[in-house]
Amino acid sequence: MEQDASIGVLNGCCLSRREPDMSQKLATFFAASALLIAPVSAANASVIYTCKFEVGVVVINHLGSESATVQFAGEYRPYVFDEEKLVPQDAGLPTFLFQSGLKRWKLLNDSGETIEITICKAASWPPHNNDR
Repeated sequence: MEQDASIGVLNGCCLSRREPDMSQKLATFFAASALLIAPVSAANASVIYTCKFEVGVVVINHLGSESATVQFAGEYRPYVFDEEKLVPQDAGLPTFLFQSGLKRWKLLNDSGETIEITICKAASWPPHNNDR
């Protein structure tokens, strides 16, 4: 049985074949691109937040989805992300809460109460060179 390029035959029933419109093609392209780029970007980039709290400057190096290093009182300490909360791996250190919608960090005490709120400067690492 011969078949026209624009007609498909399925169980003896003819169906017209329609080309996807441009918006469907673009959506497919961008979705595929995001899947390819996201793992590479997340694996090779981190975000460094510099925060000025009353207790001093805190530098938060967000290394990936679950880990961070925090420079607090001149020492680097390991932290773990629990949702948007940055929890210290060592006892006696403060906890931080990132409010992404407001782009600010909260310094929390041992009971989880807010001590201070600040907006931090963010920079990605390695830096992106857009001058090429």
